[in-house]
Amino acid sequence: MPASAIPLYAHYHWSSPSSAAKSVKAPVLSAVQDCQLSLSSSEQAELGAFPAAQADLSPTTGAGAGGGADDWAAQETILAANDTDSGDVQGIYSLYTGLVADLAECANTAPGAKVTVARSQGAEYAATITIPTSTGSTMTWHEYLAAPYGYLVELSVYVAPYSGDKPSASWDGTSAATVLSSLQAGPCSVTRLC
Repeated sequence: MPASAIPLYAHYHWSSPSSAAKSVKAPVLSAVQDCQLSLSSSEQAELGAFPAAQADLSPTTGAGAGGGADDWAAQETILAANDTDSGDVQGIYSLYTGLVADLAECANTAPGAKVTVARSQGAEYAATITIPTSTGSTMTWHEYLAAPYGYLVELSVYVAPYSGDKPSASWDGTSAATVLSSLQAGPCSVTRLC
Protein backbone atom coordinates (compact mmCIF):
# COMPACT_ATOMS: atom_id res chain seq x y z
CA MET A 1 0.00 0.00 0.00
CA PRO A 2 1.21 3.55 -0.48
CA ALA A 3 2.77 5.02 2.65
CA SER A 4 0.39 7.98 2.41
CA ALA A 5 -2.58 5.61 2.92
CA ILE A 6 -1.32 4.45 6.32
CA PRO A 7 -3.07 6.22 9.22
CA LEU A 8 -1.12 9.08 10.83
CA TYR A 9 0.91 9.70 7.66
CA ALA A 10 0.51 13.48 7.97
CA HIS A 11 2.27 13.32 11.34
CA TYR A 12 4.83 10.56 10.79
CA HIS A 13 5.51 10.37 7.01
CA TRP A 14 5.91 6.59 7.03
CA SER A 15 8.51 4.97 4.85
CA SER A 16 7.17 3.02 1.90
CA PRO A 17 6.17 -0.53 2.86
CA SER A 18 7.55 -1.85 -0.44
CA SER A 19 11.01 -0.39 0.30
CA ALA A 20 11.03 -1.82 3.84
CA ALA A 21 9.56 -5.23 2.98
CA LYS A 22 11.55 -8.40 3.60
CA SER A 23 10.72 -11.89 2.49
CA VAL A 24 9.65 -14.05 5.43
CA LYS A 25 8.74 -17.69 5.87
CA ALA A 26 5.76 -18.36 8.16
CA PRO A 27 5.48 -14.73 9.32
CA VAL A 28 4.39 -13.88 12.84
CA LEU A 29 1.31 -11.71 12.42
CA SER A 30 0.68 -8.90 14.89
CA ALA A 31 -2.79 -10.27 15.54
CA VAL A 32 -1.35 -13.60 16.65
CA GLN A 33 1.50 -12.16 18.71
CA ASP A 34 -0.30 -9.39 20.56
CA CYS A 35 -3.45 -11.35 21.33
CA GLN A 36 -1.37 -14.38 22.34
CA LEU A 37 -3.44 -16.52 19.99
CA SER A 38 -2.85 -20.23 19.54
CA LEU A 39 -3.25 -21.01 15.87
CA SER A 40 -4.66 -24.31 14.76
CA SER A 41 -2.29 -26.68 12.98
CA SER A 42 -4.04 -25.92 9.67
CA GLU A 43 -3.60 -22.15 10.21
CA GLN A 44 0.09 -22.65 11.00
CA ALA A 45 0.46 -24.77 7.87
CA GLU A 46 -1.21 -22.07 5.75
CA LEU A 47 1.10 -19.38 7.15
CA GLY A 48 4.12 -21.46 6.19
CA ALA A 49 2.83 -22.55 2.80
CA PHE A 50 2.71 -19.24 0.97
CA PRO A 51 5.33 -16.66 -0.01
CA ALA A 52 5.20 -13.69 2.33
CA ALA A 53 6.72 -10.26 2.83
CA GLN A 54 6.70 -8.14 5.96
CA ALA A 55 7.53 -4.46 6.44
CA ASP A 56 8.17 -2.90 9.84
CA LEU A 57 7.55 0.82 9.53
CA SER A 58 8.81 3.63 11.73
CA PRO A 59 8.28 7.34 11.30
CA THR A 60 10.73 9.00 8.90
CA THR A 61 10.04 12.60 9.85
CA GLY A 62 8.00 14.60 12.29
CA ALA A 63 7.84 14.28 16.04
CA GLY A 64 8.27 10.50 15.95
CA ALA A 65 11.36 10.18 13.76
CA GLY A 66 13.29 8.78 16.72
CA GLY A 67 10.90 5.84 17.03
CA GLY A 68 10.43 6.04 20.82
CA ALA A 69 7.89 4.10 22.86
CA ASP A 70 5.47 7.04 22.74
CA ASP A 71 5.46 6.94 18.93
CA TRP A 72 3.12 4.89 16.79
CA ALA A 73 4.65 2.16 14.64
CA ALA A 74 3.20 0.10 11.82
CA GLN A 75 3.69 -3.30 10.25
CA GLU A 76 2.32 -4.63 6.98
CA THR A 77 2.41 -8.32 6.07
CA ILE A 78 1.32 -9.83 2.75
CA LEU A 79 0.88 -13.53 1.97
CA ALA A 80 0.31 -14.50 -1.65
CA ALA A 81 -1.05 -17.62 -3.27
CA ASN A 82 1.53 -19.19 -5.57
CA ASP A 83 -0.92 -18.92 -8.45
CA THR A 84 -4.63 -18.51 -8.99
CA ASP A 85 -5.30 -22.21 -8.33
CA SER A 86 -8.60 -22.38 -6.48
CA GLY A 87 -7.09 -24.54 -3.71
CA ASP A 88 -4.43 -21.93 -2.93
CA VAL A 89 -6.93 -19.08 -3.07
CA GLN A 90 -9.27 -20.97 -0.75
CA GLY A 91 -6.37 -21.72 1.60
CA ILE A 92 -5.49 -18.03 1.92
CA TYR A 93 -9.13 -17.08 2.46
CA SER A 94 -9.52 -19.84 5.05
CA LEU A 95 -6.54 -18.39 6.93
CA TYR A 96 -8.18 -14.95 6.81
CA THR A 97 -11.50 -16.23 8.21
CA GLY A 98 -9.65 -18.20 10.89
CA LEU A 99 -7.74 -15.09 12.00
CA VAL A 100 -10.95 -13.06 12.19
CA ALA A 101 -12.52 -15.78 14.36
CA ASP A 102 -9.37 -15.97 16.51
CA LEU A 103 -9.39 -12.19 17.09
CA ALA A 104 -12.85 -12.51 18.58
CA GLU A 105 -11.12 -14.51 21.33
CA CYS A 106 -8.47 -11.85 22.04
CA ALA A 107 -10.20 -10.70 25.23
CA ASN A 108 -9.90 -14.29 26.49
CA THR A 109 -6.28 -14.90 25.44
CA ALA A 110 -4.65 -11.56 26.34
CA PRO A 111 -5.52 -10.55 29.91
CA GLY A 112 -7.47 -7.30 30.04
CA ALA A 113 -7.74 -6.94 26.26
CA LYS A 114 -10.72 -5.14 24.76
CA VAL A 115 -11.67 -5.49 21.10
CA THR A 116 -13.87 -2.96 19.33
CA VAL A 117 -14.71 -4.13 15.83
CA ALA A 118 -15.10 -1.30 13.29
CA ARG A 119 -15.77 -3.53 10.28
CA SER A 120 -16.18 -7.23 9.68
CA GLN A 121 -17.68 -7.83 6.30
CA GLY A 122 -16.69 -10.29 3.60
CA ALA A 123 -12.94 -10.04 3.01
CA GLU A 124 -12.44 -7.00 5.24
CA TYR A 125 -11.89 -6.73 8.99
CA ALA A 126 -10.86 -3.79 11.17
CA ALA A 127 -10.72 -3.45 14.94
CA THR A 128 -9.20 -1.35 17.68
CA ILE A 129 -7.67 -3.42 20.43
CA THR A 130 -6.35 -2.25 23.80
CA ILE A 131 -4.17 -4.47 25.96
CA PRO A 132 -2.69 -3.54 29.36
CA THR A 133 1.10 -4.05 29.45
CA SER A 134 3.37 -5.22 32.24
CA THR A 135 4.82 -1.69 32.52
CA GLY A 136 1.48 -0.19 33.54
CA SER A 137 0.73 1.39 30.17
CA THR A 138 -1.85 0.34 27.61
CA MET A 139 -1.03 -0.83 24.13
CA THR A 140 -3.45 0.55 21.56
CA TRP A 141 -3.50 -1.27 18.30
CA HIS A 142 -5.51 -0.74 15.12
CA GLU A 143 -5.73 -4.03 13.22
CA TYR A 144 -6.74 -4.32 9.56
CA LEU A 145 -7.09 -7.59 7.65
CA ALA A 146 -8.01 -7.86 3.99
CA ALA A 147 -8.23 -10.84 1.67
CA PRO A 148 -8.22 -9.67 -1.95
CA TYR A 149 -8.30 -12.60 -4.38
CA GLY A 150 -5.27 -14.79 -3.66
CA TYR A 151 -3.80 -12.63 -0.88
CA LEU A 152 -3.93 -12.03 2.86
CA VAL A 153 -2.87 -8.55 3.93
CA GLU A 154 -2.46 -7.44 7.55
CA LEU A 155 -1.75 -3.86 8.61
CA SER A 156 -1.19 -3.11 12.29
CA VAL A 157 -0.69 0.42 13.62
CA TYR A 158 0.17 0.41 17.30
CA VAL A 159 1.62 2.29 20.27
CA ALA A 160 2.48 1.35 23.85
CA PRO A 161 3.64 4.56 25.53
CA TYR A 162 5.64 4.64 28.72
CA SER A 163 3.48 4.42 31.83
CA GLY A 164 1.82 7.78 32.42
CA ASP A 165 2.67 9.07 28.93
CA LYS A 166 0.37 9.59 25.97
CA PRO A 167 1.15 8.76 22.35
CA SER A 168 3.19 11.46 20.59
CA ALA A 169 0.30 11.85 18.12
CA SER A 170 -3.43 11.48 18.62
CA TRP A 171 -5.18 8.96 16.41
CA ASP A 172 -6.16 10.79 13.22
CA GLY A 173 -9.57 9.17 12.78
CA THR A 174 -8.76 7.54 9.44
CA SER A 175 -11.78 5.45 8.53
CA ALA A 176 -11.47 1.67 8.45
CA ALA A 177 -13.10 1.64 5.01
CA THR A 178 -10.38 3.91 3.60
CA VAL A 179 -7.53 1.77 4.96
CA LEU A 180 -9.17 -1.48 3.88
CA SER A 181 -9.77 -0.14 0.39
CA SER A 182 -6.06 0.55 0.05
CA LEU A 183 -5.18 -2.91 1.40
CA GLN A 184 -7.56 -4.53 -1.06
CA ALA A 185 -6.14 -2.60 -4.01
CA GLY A 186 -2.44 -2.82 -3.11
CA PRO A 187 -1.34 -6.28 -4.27
CA CYS A 188 -3.92 -6.33 -7.04
CA SER A 189 -2.55 -3.13 -8.57
CA VAL A 190 0.89 -4.74 -8.85
CA THR A 191 0.00 -8.24 -10.05
CA ARG A 192 -3.30 -7.55 -11.85
CA LEU A 193 -4.51 -10.98 -10.68
CA CYS A 194 -7.50 -9.80 -8.61
